Amino acid sequence: MIYLDYQATTPLAPEARDAMLPWLGGPGTLGFANPHSPHRAGRAAAAAVEVAREQVALGGDRDLVVDEPDAAAALPLVRDPHEAEPAGRGHASGCAETS
Repeated sequence: MIYLDYQATTPLAPEARDAMLPWLGGPGTLGFANPHSPHRAGRAAAAAVEVAREQVALGGDRDLVVDEPDAAAALPLVRDPHEAEPAGRGHASGCAETS
């Protein structure tokens, strides 16, 4: 079968799946937790978020990586790619929506 309805769902990259498996719950996993909570599970989730920021920043400034809960919150942060770049700075932007 050739699946073409990517508006409804998109295949998950194997690398992303492997990185997320420990956080999806189930036997032998770290489970899930709110990274803003002060308990042990929350602190572990917060540490994982920081590792992910480092990986997404690709050696850049991880503080420039902004997490938003959905596309509606992220879209106002996305710059117009046709605008002039500040001297010496590049940018990457994008969003993924889940429901």
